[in-house]
Amino acid sequence: LLLMLMMMLTACAPSGNSMEALSVTAAPQEDEIPRADGDDAAATDTSALIWYRYGDEPMLAAERRTVSRLPNEPYETALLRLLLEGPSLDAPALRGLFPAGTRVISTSRQGKMLFVTLSYQLMNGYSDEPSNWRSDTAWAQEVPLRRRLAMQAIAATVTENTTAQQVVILLEQRGETTDSMRLRQKYYTLNAADDALADPLQRDESLLLTASGTMRTILTCIQQRDIRRLYRYLALSDPDTGEARMEYEAFASKWTEYPALTAFDFSGGSASGTRAVFTVSGTRLADGVSQKFTGRSVHLMKTGGLWCISMSQLTAIVEGTP
Repeated sequence: LLLMLMMMLTACAPSGNSMEALSVTAAPQEDEIPRADGDDAAATDTSALIWYRYGDEPMLAAERRTVSRLPNEPYETALLRLLLEGPSLDAPALRGLFPAGTRVISTSRQGKMLFVTLSYQLMNGYSDEPSNWRSDTAWAQEVPLRRRLAMQAIAATVTENTTAQQVVILLEQRGETTDSMRLRQKYYTLNAADDALADPLQRDESLLLTASGTMRTILTCIQQRDIRRLYRYLALSDPDTGEARMEYEAFASKWTEYPALTAFDFSGGSASGTRAVFTVSGTRLADGVSQKFTGRSVHLMKTGGLWCISMSQLTAIVEGTP
């Protein structure tokens, strides 16, 4: 394995837009791939949480998957291979985040740092991405978001299932070069000339739909009166009333009747299986009058691996007594 990794450092980088985030500067010593940790065990199957994008949301949600390791395959390699393959058919609400053909070339641990080498296809465009995306208003936001979520999916999946705390992304080299293999900052930004090395990846809870992250997102949607986005977190059925989720048009119409939420805070988040309980406080604005409320218990439920809120719990936040 060490020999293969050393050979990769002198292997190759194509010209052209597909590799626009690769540098032409010499690799600093610290960019060399560290030696792999000891021997890996025989093939085994384990359960792990893998993070994917939730629909069109700027957030990641987790799916529990079975990770199958090949003999002598590092666990982190098997883990990320499953991430790059995309979510299973059992999670239709989740989406993959990597361009077609992207592969895990290798993974290597050095203390709490994981070095991940990905194939050059990472720099290819997404199948629906226009070539002039930097000059298109909508795509100039969507492409950097996808790339940020893709990298966070790696960080979240690794930190969720291993003891690694940071991840450094390296790129497969194609062509004779002594350049750094490190991913460049321009991978994330509109500045195609930003050759600074991308920072090591760390887990970012603000992008993860954990129970707490989902509660924060729901309350933010209520406060911003982002009804369409809020509807994505509404449970398909309400266990308290037995009623199925109403159609979006009916939901949007009904929501106009509720007071506005002008401020909020929450705590707790004790989870037990498919339930999580939070204590919510805040300020509502109804008929021009502000009303503060405190200590309201709000339950989230987990269905299909996703945290969501029932209609009765949702309305309790905005129309309950102060």
